[in-house]
Amino acid sequence: MSMRAPGKSRHSLPVKSAPGAREQARAEAPRMTERSVIISPPTRAEGRQVWVDGELLGAVHSLSGLTHVLQGAGWQGLDEVDAAESPVIACYGGGPEVWSRND
Repeated sequence: MSMRAPGKSRHSLPVKSAPGAREQARAEAPRMTERSVIISPPTRAEGRQVWVDGELLGAVHSLSGLTHVLQGAGWQGLDEVDAAESPVIACYGGGPEVWSRND
């Protein structure tokens, strides 16, 4: 049994795909439903900033506020439990129960 490096043929020539194959596969692939959501640490004045896919959507002061902002960003049907337990929502400076520096 012979071991080959990934991307190499039996004759050690690079494996190449047809021109445009990668772009076509990307276009035909189903759209990802998961998005990047970052909740910043709480501040005194603003609460916690909400970033979705690298874009600042605003600041919130509660889990209810977070749910409202995410629903406005297209997360239809999202409730507070979903927002608190979602693995795609990264909370920094405390979990979904922390909304001020005093919590």
